[in-house]
Amino acid sequence: MDTYKVLTKIYETWGEINRISPLPSADDLRFDALHGRTSISNKQIKWLEKFQRVWAVAEDHEHKMSKTEEEKCMELWHDYMEWDKRGFSEFFLHEFGITIHDCITYKQLKLLCELLIPHAKTYYNPNGIPKNIKRW
Repeated sequence: MDTYKVLTKIYETWGEINRISPLPSADDLRFDALHGRTSISNKQIKWLEKFQRVWAVAEDHEHKMSKTEEEKCMELWHDYMEWDKRGFSEFFLHEFGITIHDCITYKQLKLLCELLIPHAKTYYNPNGIPKNIKRW
């Protein structure tokens, strides 16, 4: 299912029902209405606001789904090892004797992290600063 096609069809149908022609983007229509450049009802403005929120959720979802394995692995590194200079390969090799190859998938790496890397509270103090770094 193409989310954007479905949402576009919903918006076009709403525009036809509300006799708005030509139908600009939802952003433009709402902006123009709020600034007195076009006349639509408060109910229509509220509908546009809800529609924009749904569109934003769809964009967020599409963005998350389109992330590459490398981007997902980088997010894991930020979640688990941000304060460590090493990458996953060096960390797992030195700490556990496990060799990480480039062919490891995000799911496999995530499982290793969840099982073997204590969360920041264990390695680092509650403030998220490594124990070996002094604050001035």
